[in-house]
Amino acid sequence: MPLTRDNVRGLRAQLEDSIKIVGFELDMGAATFSPTEVTFKVTLRQVGAEKTEERDFKLYASVFRLQPEWFGQSFT
Repeated sequence: MPLTRDNVRGLRAQLEDSIKIVGFELDMGAATFSPTEVTFKVTLRQVGAEKTEERDFKLYASVFRLQPEWFGQSFT
């Protein structure tokens, strides 16, 4: 049976439920699939560790005259 968008959603849910590693958070990213194969981007991050986006914001904030603690806030 060929893979469909609904099949892939079901597989994602099963993977998320089955991958439990003590001390790590799981982030299931985008999926690409063909009729016979599916590829997921999977990120395991230590619990409490900063995400890449937060780390980069804090690193480069001063270049844009921003405060590192402003991460996550909206700017207008």
